[in-house]
Amino acid sequence: MIASLTILTAICIVVALHPYLTYPATLLIARRIRPQHLLPKDPAPSTYAIVCCAHNEMSVIASKLDNMLALQKKLGHCEILIHSDGSDDGTAEYLKTFAGTVTISISKECLGKSVGMKTLVSRTNAEIIIFTDADVTIDVDSVTNVCQYFRDPDVGCVAGHLCWKNQSDSATARLGALYWSFDEWLKQLESESGSAVGAYGALFAIRRSLFEPPPAHIIDDFHTSMSIYCSGKRVVRAPDFVAYGRAASTRKDEIGRKVRIACRSYNCHRLLWPRIKKLP
Repeated sequence: MIASLTILTAICIVVALHPYLTYPATLLIARRIRPQHLLPKDPAPSTYAIVCCAHNEMSVIASKLDNMLALQKKLGHCEILIHSDGSDDGTAEYLKTFAGTVTISISKECLGKSVGMKTLVSRTNAEIIIFTDADVTIDVDSVTNVCQYFRDPDVGCVAGHLCWKNQSDSATARLGALYWSFDEWLKQLESESGSAVGAYGALFAIRRSLFEPPPAHIIDDFHTSMSIYCSGKRVVRAPDFVAYGRAASTRKDEIGRKVRIACRSYNCHRLLWPRIKKLP
C-alpha cells in the first residue's frame, strides 16, 4: 500500500513538473537538432483587417479606437472592425458614432467573444486578420513587423508579444507577469523547433483563408490558432509584434480568469483531439 502511494505521488510530481522542466528541455534539444527557420519566399500580404470584440469596455474603448486608427494609418490597406457583445455601459452607443469610419457590429445580447469574432471575420476579405482585445494597446511602430512573417508560405498564424504595464501593482500582478515571461519563452522555443502551441487573444494574426469559425462555447484564440496548426501550417511567435496590457492585480480576479481559461481550453482540446492525434 505504501509502495503504491509512493509511486502515485512520484507520478503526480513528474506530471506537475513536466510543463516547467522536461517539456522545455525537449524543446531545447529539438531546436538544437532540428531548428526551424523562417523562409520568406513570398511577397508580403497587401491587405489587413484588425478585429476586436468588446463587452462593457467604456473605460478603454476611446483609447482602443485611437490606437486602431493609428495602426490603420501605419499599415495602409487596413480595415477596422469592432463588435459590441451585449454591452450596457455605453460602449455600443459610443461605437455607433464611428459608423462609416470603422465597421461596427452590435449585439444586444451577450453571446460570447467567439460569436463576435466570427461575425467580424465574416465581414472582411482581407488577406491577414489581426485579432486583439479591447483592453490592450498595440505598439504602432511594431505592427508592420508582422508582414514579414507571412512571407513564409508555411506560416499560418503569428502570435504577438504581450508586455504587462502594471507589474508593481501587487504580488499577484508580479507573479502573473513572471509566469507570462516563462510562457513567452516557451512559445519562442516551440516556434524555433516547429510550431507554437496556440496564441493569446490579446494579439495574434492569421491568414484569412485559414480561419475556421469556433463554436460559441469554445475559447476563440486557442481554437483559431490550433485549427491552423492542425491544418498543417505553423504558428510562430513574433517578439517584435508587440502589445501592452495590464495583468490581474487581485487574487480573486486571477483565479477566476485561470479557471475560465482552463475550462474553455479543456473543451477546445477535446474538440480538436481527433485532429491533433493525426499530427506527426
